[in-house]
Amino acid sequence: MSNTFLNNTFMLFKKNAIQFYFSICVIFSFSQCNNISTIEKCALNINKDCPLKMDEYTLLLNAKATGDTLVFNYRTTYSMDTFKDSEYLKFINENSLYNIATNIKMKEIRESNATIIYRYKDTEEHILLNLKYTPEDYNTYQPTKLENGYSYLMQLVNTSKDTLPISIAKNIYITKISAEYPDTLKYTVKAENLDATKEEIVIKKEMLINRLKERGTFTLLRDYKVVFCYEFFDKNNILMEKLMITPRDYGL
Repeated sequence: MSNTFLNNTFMLFKKNAIQFYFSICVIFSFSQCNNISTIEKCALNINKDCPLKMDEYTLLLNAKATGDTLVFNYRTTYSMDTFKDSEYLKFINENSLYNIATNIKMKEIRESNATIIYRYKDTEEHILLNLKYTPEDYNTYQPTKLENGYSYLMQLVNTSKDTLPISIAKNIYITKISAEYPDTLKYTVKAENLDATKEEIVIKKEMLINRLKERGTFTLLRDYKVVFCYEFFDKNNILMEKLMITPRDYGL
């Protein structure tokens, strides 16, 4: 089973887990509450876009404010196995907390001293996961960034193996992810329906750059100043195109 890519970060052990992590962080891209002073009004602002499809398997139903707590309610068809791996949970907790603590679009929510909860339920309303962050958590947070950028990339590579292939467009899949020291994340992409002698790849550099800029899920990778390398191969494994995206390309 494959799933969509780039919504995002980074955020992975079980099948579809990368996209699950991405869906946690995507909310940061629209949760800014300009000129709204209360947590309840923040929830109302977010709910203007709900229900919102995060990926093929996850739906953001709503945001609810209760006192000083802001809860994001998701429905997902991911299996319970996705949430049982302790290393995976450590990974998404580190990155989610980093995003809450550092993302400028979360500033007003932080200043309201909200407790933030991400709650995931299955289609039968069973709770699969609660991620809870208090003001003390995000106000005292000191990013470790998993020791250094290369260690982070290696962890991302190792935890993504079971998710491959990942669909990024119709009949186009990421088949391999690797890291090159000190700061390069490399994607091998297979276009199963294209012939390099007759056709060109439809995914362009500008499209990839815009997604890297826009998605909150890539905050940590941008902070590491990661270089992204995409190698596109046709159905006969002939190299069609190689794209390099540097920090200068996606600098904000």
